[in-house]
Amino acid sequence: MPGFDVRAVDDEGNEVKRGKMGNIVMAIPLAPTGFRTLWQDDERFYNSYLKRFDGKWLDTGDAGMIDEEGYISIMSRSDDLINTAGHRLSTGAIEQAITSHPLVAEASVVGIPDSLKGQLPFAFVTLSTPDHPKSAVPDAAVAREIQRRVRDEIGGIATLGGIIQGQGMIPKTRSGKTLRRVLRELVENAVHGDFDKTVPWPATIEDPSVVEVARAKVASTSGKRGGSHKAIEARAKL
Repeated sequence: MPGFDVRAVDDEGNEVKRGKMGNIVMAIPLAPTGFRTLWQDDERFYNSYLKRFDGKWLDTGDAGMIDEEGYISIMSRSDDLINTAGHRLSTGAIEQAITSHPLVAEASVVGIPDSLKGQLPFAFVTLSTPDHPKSAVPDAAVAREIQRRVRDEIGGIATLGGIIQGQGMIPKTRSGKTLRRVLRELVENAVHGDFDKTVPWPATIEDPSVVEVARAKVASTSGKRGGSHKAIEARAKL
């Protein structure tokens, strides 16, 4: 849009190279048509959009990249990025790689804590085959094929730290948005052995019972052992 200076920057506010993932921001001052406050709440506007980068940039909350020709690709929300060994990975891009497998109908990727790399991508997948296994652990051959697609399309750094498969375990809002935060909290709780810890969900959730289905899948895959993501990964047979 004319008058808007859009950039991609790292977490310190430094502009990243073209084609590299970053935070999508807009330079200050905004164009005359840009909103500059929230109604009767300047403080909330500052804390929500300006504080992160000390007022230099307006934080859109989106993550993506700008190519050599200046085209912007929005990959995900900033809080849906996974930081693996210093690499910022888009959960949306990893999900696209996973769902490119002909047997995968749906996937949701979240970050799981890792003592070495900071975070690892962890996938919840729904298989499209009518005779899908009842176990939360996918068939070893299917798991290897999914891993291969992720490595080929994203790179070796995106290797999944675990896979859980099942039907009706990916919570969504009534508008169809996947509630990754709910899944992320379930996995993080499992890493610490807190399988029964309460996980809040928004009032817009379509079916709250899905959360308990996901909780049961995580618990059965983890073997109820805490302390490390290895407790979950060990059963994933990747």
